[in-house]
Amino acid sequence: MSEATRFEQLRRVILEQARRDAQRVVEQAKAEASASLQRAAVQAEQESQRQAAALERRLASDMEQALAQAQLEAQMLWLEQREALLRRVLAGVTEQLASVAAWPNYPQLAVNLAREAVVRLGAPEVVLEADPQAQSALDAATLFALSAELDVVVTLGPALETDLGVIARTPEGHRRYDNTLAARLERLYPQLRTDIYALLVGEDSQAASSTLSPVSATPHG
Repeated sequence: MSEATRFEQLRRVILEQARRDAQRVVEQAKAEASASLQRAAVQAEQESQRQAAALERRLASDMEQALAQAQLEAQMLWLEQREALLRRVLAGVTEQLASVAAWPNYPQLAVNLAREAVVRLGAPEVVLEADPQAQSALDAATLFALSAELDVVVTLGPALETDLGVIARTPEGHRRYDNTLAARLERLYPQLRTDIYALLVGEDSQAASSTLSPVSATPHG
């Protein structure tokens, strides 16, 4: 074999080896590029899922806050409406207190108001201030009977100019117990609020057992 032939064979072997090496490098590069693309796609998908999950949590939180705010506003509105309704009822009852003096049983009611006021005051000597109708019921005989019954010296003081009912005070005026109808309503109203509202909205509720006076406040004919 001539030297030229051997050189040609060697050249072909070298070129073939170079071609295979180049092809292997290209294929390796393609494989690495494909793997990089797959990793990037997986990372992008994971990031997208994280962002979607974060967005879903944020939306759920926003919806929960909005619902809580709406419930709070609804509750506040309900409370405001309830208070307005109760205030109207209280105002209506207060306006009608003046008519109690015309009830046939008001003289007995006045005596009961006086008795309760004396007991509540808890003093050995008591002066009663009462509206004119109540003063008529608290005559000398009634005052004497109350004094004997309660073991207290009870006398009649000046007439009340506006309120109906009785105010008991000590002679020097240092202590007093307001048992007028307006004062009784103010004291009882917090206890009656639930019953009043239940009756107004038609719920089943027992009416309050006590009203404006220690005896029934319903007028009797």
